[in-house]
Formats: sequence, structure tokens, C-alpha cells
Amino acid sequence: MIDGEDAVELSKIYPYVVPAAYVQSIAPTHEGIALPIGHDVYAMLWEDCGGVSRNVSEEELEAAGLDPFEAQDLALENLHAVARSGAVRIGLMGTKVDDTPFIVWAGHWLAASCVRLPNLYAFACEQLHTHDLCASIPQRETLVIFPSKSKSFRDDMRRMIRTSEGRARKPITFELFSLTADGVCPFQERSVVGGV
Repeated sequence: MIDGEDAVELSKIYPYVVPAAYVQSIAPTHEGIALPIGHDVYAMLWEDCGGVSRNVSEEELEAAGLDPFEAQDLALENLHAVARSGAVRIGLMGTKVDDTPFIVWAGHWLAASCVRLPNLYAFACEQLHTHDLCASIPQRETLVIFPSKSKSFRDDMRRMIRTSEGRARKPITFELFSLTADGVCPFQERSVVGGV
């Protein structure tokens, strides 16, 4: 920990995934403090203060000798440690319609933030036996990963997720993301051109 009352504890900084309203009200102008991941969702530097959490300021990072991008890298390392610790519950489940498997990360305020883990794609490919993956982060304590399959399947998954997570205290988005070897990005429905 850095000396001083307002020092940030570097081992407790995480890339907390939040809707745009958090960023606009807290850190609208500080480049790197909040990184866009799509669908008006950001990975914002956040500190766990033992039962409560708060955003990290640019001034605190300067005092610690880090720029925001270095802090984002450190935050991802810290998030990986949380995921490895077992603090986030990970379960393999099956859909009611055809028993297609999907993965749910839950039970921790950083569960949705785990969508940014660099090794998540490889882990999900191995578990789901496909390389074509979607992710949903409906609220801070839930991350759902499932095969892209078809539009009707994705629509069924969206309905199921909205039904189970629609009343969460800390909503993020019901939009879908593509999970790839390069990370996470907004899912785009493929358009059919000329009937092909």
C-alpha cells in the first residue's frame, strides 16, 4: 500500500464491468480509467475496500507510479487471481430445450467482470466443445457463456437470462457479446445478403 490516507491498495484494484452511467458520473474524461468493451459497457478501475468498493482516481494512480493502462493490466492480473481462488462459482449447465451446455459464473461482485479474462475463451471452448461463443453480462454477479448456434437459440438464451436476471440490483446489459481468442466485443447478428 502507498503511504497516505487516500492511497490505493494495488493488489485490490479490479477491472469492474459497469454500464456507461457509472463512467459518465465518475470518470468521464480520464483516458484508461474506464475502457469500453461495447454496448455502452466499460471496464472501470475499481478498488475492493473490504466489503465496500469504490472507483480509483487518476491522482491515486499517479501517486502509485502507474498510468491508467498499466493499472488496467494489473487489475486484470488481480481479477485472474480472484477467479483462480474459487471465489467466483463456475457451473456447467444445460438448456431445457435441447440440453445444450452453457457456463455460468456467479456469486461474486466481480463475476461479470471475468468476461475480460484473457484465458476465458480457451477455457470456454474446452468446456463447451465449440469455438463460436457468446457471452452475456446481465448484472454484476452473473456471466453466462454459451454456443452461438442459431439466432433462435440465442433468442431463447436471451429470454432465459432476462427471466432469471431481470430483477438484479446491479444490472449491466442484456445485449450479447462475442467471445473470441482476441477477447470480448459486441455480438453482431450476421445479415443474409441476396438469400445466400
